[in-house]
Amino acid sequence: MVSGQLLTASGSDSNGNSTTAWTSLPSGDILVGSGSNAPTPVAMSGDCSLNNVGAITCLKTNGVAFAPSATTDTTNASNITSGSLSYLLFPSNFSLNSKFYLNWTPQAWASGLSTTLMAVTAPTETFTAGGEVHDLNWNGARVVTNASGGYTNQRAVLFSAPTYAYAGATTVTGAAALAVSGPPAAGLNATLTGSYGLWVQSAVLSGTGGTVSNGYGLRSDAPTGAGNNYAAYLNGSTAIGPLAASVAGPNATLTLYNGGGSGSNTQLVLRAAGSQSAPLFSVNNSGGSSQAQIDSSFNQTAQMFHSISPATTGTCGAGAGSPCTFTPASTATNNAGEFSVATGSTTLPMINSTVATITFAGTVTNPPGGCLIGPGSALTARIASGSQPFVSSVSTSGFVVTSNGTALSGGQTYVWWYVCM
Repeated sequence: MVSGQLLTASGSDSNGNSTTAWTSLPSGDILVGSGSNAPTPVAMSGDCSLNNVGAITCLKTNGVAFAPSATTDTTNASNITSGSLSYLLFPSNFSLNSKFYLNWTPQAWASGLSTTLMAVTAPTETFTAGGEVHDLNWNGARVVTNASGGYTNQRAVLFSAPTYAYAGATTVTGAAALAVSGPPAAGLNATLTGSYGLWVQSAVLSGTGGTVSNGYGLRSDAPTGAGNNYAAYLNGSTAIGPLAASVAGPNATLTLYNGGGSGSNTQLVLRAAGSQSAPLFSVNNSGGSSQAQIDSSFNQTAQMFHSISPATTGTCGAGAGSPCTFTPASTATNNAGEFSVATGSTTLPMINSTVATITFAGTVTNPPGGCLIGPGSALTARIASGSQPFVSSVSTSGFVVTSNGTALSGGQTYVWWYVCM
């Protein structure tokens, strides 16, 4: 073979010997054995073509043209303009069904310590002004249509609490299924008017084709099985109400604010169960004694007074003579009790003179609305009704009992009960 020509059999001479001749090969053809095993010039056809410099070009496969991305140097999502990927290849602990629902079952750690199952750490970013930036937006704003019927619960995002176990006796001070490290902090040049560790925003629940009987911004159910079970633990001053943050003072433990206006803006509702035997409402002192209590039938079972303290003390009036003694009952408190005055050898001054000064055990923040006294013995009761001593003044430190128009006899012991409210 010389360039451009092939040596092929052309016939035979008179002696029966084969003769040859130089023939040409058409441009772009290749030699392919024919059905009779003879080399035959053939043009490449089908999915590929061959030119006369030996370059093979394939534009399709099995008769279907390639997508544009198939002929680029690097394939990425921007090169794919149509079609879809039905499945992705995941490790064995990942699964993706035909609806693209992803299930992930992490493999157990054989040894060592795993502190975080999955961590997503966002880099420090600088953004232009005017737009809100979300680190994570799980957008569940969709309409979920289920088959008709009764459903006990339907929860969009569910965190199932784990069980923590240890090889030996171990104490965990605080365990939580979900914890928020705290409210957002104010960085350089930032002023945060309100910073919330957890914000359950208001939403319109009507007008979507259904009916919501009761909408709750927050619900917390008490657990069971613990030594003490609480539905909520608020460790600090608590404000309740639309404007509570602006009215709660620095020393306010609990502030209830109904937003003002008229109508059924009930400040506080206490509702007893039919079988409830425990007090419906109770205010106790530091020792646990009840000072203000309402039972489940709305009967007052303890004095309603703002100050809680031990026994009250006092002194006799300046004109009571000598000797004169003041004695409170052992059960006397700021809000109720008895006291006695034993007069000396002389009588008290007759008109508007101090019989006794009763001193509260510890100054109260605000004075009581009033204090009443009444005779606590037969001798005291014999004083004419128009001449009984009376409470002449009430303050944050105590109250004063003043004689009326009749002198108290000397050498006698008078007993009065008192109630401050």
